[in-house]
Amino acid sequence: HLILAQAALESGWGKHAPGNNYFGIKGPGQVLDTKEQGATGLYNTRDSFRKYESPEHSVDDYANFIMSNS
Repeated sequence: HLILAQAALESGWGKHAPGNNYFGIKGPGQVLDTKEQGATGLYNTRDSFRKYESPEHSVDDYANFIMSNS
């Protein structure tokens, strides 16, 4: 359920997942406009996010990301 909740939060229930990035994982692939939380609240910026061939690749990479950063 945790994986589904993360994907729902980051992608607006799948409505906003450019490059099949359902988890908002940053890295090389595509540069996008985004909002970030800072000390004074939300601010607009541009950042690099990973891009995937399919939703399945996104889920696999998310699992690998979590496992390597735990």
